[in-house]
Amino acid sequence: MSTRNVSGVIETNEKLIRRDETRLPKLKKWLNKYKISYIFISPFFILYAIFGLYPVFYSVYLSLFQARGRKDWTFVGLDNYRRLLFEDPVFPVTLLNMGKYLLFIVIPMTFFGLVLAVLLNSKQAQRLGGFYRTMLILPYVLAPTVISVIFVQIYDYSFGWVNLLLGAVGLNHIDWLGTEQWSLIGISLVLLWQFVGYNALIALAALTGISPEIYDAARVDGCNVFQEFGLITLPLMRPILLFMAVMTTIGVFNMFAQPWLLTHGGPGYSSNTLIILLYRTAFEIMQFGYAAAIGVTIFILTAIFSFLQITFNRGFSSE
Repeated sequence: MSTRNVSGVIETNEKLIRRDETRLPKLKKWLNKYKISYIFISPFFILYAIFGLYPVFYSVYLSLFQARGRKDWTFVGLDNYRRLLFEDPVFPVTLLNMGKYLLFIVIPMTFFGLVLAVLLNSKQAQRLGGFYRTMLILPYVLAPTVISVIFVQIYDYSFGWVNLLLGAVGLNHIDWLGTEQWSLIGISLVLLWQFVGYNALIALAALTGISPEIYDAARVDGCNVFQEFGLITLPLMRPILLFMAVMTTIGVFNMFAQPWLLTHGGPGYSSNTLIILLYRTAFEIMQFGYAAAIGVTIFILTAIFSFLQITFNRGFSSE
């Protein structure tokens, strides 16, 4: 190497050292300025690392083993994922169920949540707005056990309210929770009833943030109610609708209490969910490594569907 090249390298290193030396006082000054703030918020990050991040990384680690206890561990690599995707006969049935749940819950819940919000935002409903909001949030705050007990009675084949109404209009009774054809639909209706009010209140909060002057200007231009809804309300509500859809999707993939309490995932596997599959694998047949692989798969599927929804919304918005 020539003397010129050596001197150039030395000069470059000296510049980098000077730059680092100038940055260090700024970093110290920044830390001294905000250290009290970070000390106060540090408990959240510590607890999140212990109860949030650590279980995630530990589940990924555990999924690489065949584990039936604390000591009986055998490293199998990705074999648990291969078994789940290509050999487990229950997984494709459960995955199809999750697709049905998404179809029966996410779309109707987002739609009816928006419709209820629009109705509550009307002038006619503002007099009793507090009462309506309370009635909408009540199902959301009820315990899943209470809701399941109530709907077991409502869905009763002989004396349930739903079947009595069907009989009153001349239709046959339906075994909502005891047949493979109707069990998934029955659970979807329960979840729709429980959570649609929560989504409606989120949408209502967004609606109240839209300036009335926009609607007044639209009426001056001759827009009717449907044009206002399609040209003003929907475009301005799109970020909130996306949030509702993503959160509902995450909730569907983490669904356990209602299907387990109402049908135990049956009859057969007709209303089975991924979380029920994970629970049975871990705590009934004690295959903790395989259950961890199911948990990681649920996380990946949830992330994929959420990403697709966000990407679709961005592409739709750009048009």
